[in-house]
Amino acid sequence: EWVELSVSDTGGGIPQEILDEVFNPFFTTKEAGTGLGLPLVRRIVRAHGGRVEVDNRPGEGVTFRLWLLMATVPRCGAVAASRRR
Repeated sequence: EWVELSVSDTGGGIPQEILDEVFNPFFTTKEAGTGLGLPLVRRIVRAHGGRVEVDNRPGEGVTFRLWLLMATVPRCGAVAASRRR
């Protein structure tokens, strides 16, 4: 099972001509930006078996969806039994 985390804004969206670059390290459109935010997010999510999707709506905004595998937690009895072995 998956957990979805969505982050949206209502700005102008991402210009189509730079959409393919937003996950490249050090790519930024901001004067004081480092260009590391989105690449780090994607790297961390992928390291945990997830994925990042971009729903770009030029002139309306953008939504980033992070899909993460839901962790399974053993029941208390299962943990206690495994510790006795």
